[in-house]
Amino acid sequence: MSKIYVSVMALHPADGAVFSCLPVCRELAAGCRIIPYRIFTHDNKKIYIDRITDIRPCASTKAGGLGDRYTCTVTCEDVRRHGVFLFLEDDGTWFMEEKL
Repeated sequence: MSKIYVSVMALHPADGAVFSCLPVCRELAAGCRIIPYRIFTHDNKKIYIDRITDIRPCASTKAGGLGDRYTCTVTCEDVRRHGVFLFLEDDGTWFMEEKL
């Protein structure tokens, strides 16, 4: 599986601020510098992040690459409640391992 580069809308909480509308629990958000909430693919699919269940530094074993891995449950136009791994590489680019 290859990397699927995506554009991401994300919040950058200042001073550990947590907003109730974010799809992440307080414990995860406390140590997080970037919280993604929407993904856009190259074919203009809008993917909404429903929930982030884990954030950790990790290597992508399927697509190759290294960075922060966000384990997400997402809703897409044609797929409901689907799990994906979203990665933020050290250079600031985002990619997914799984195609929607």
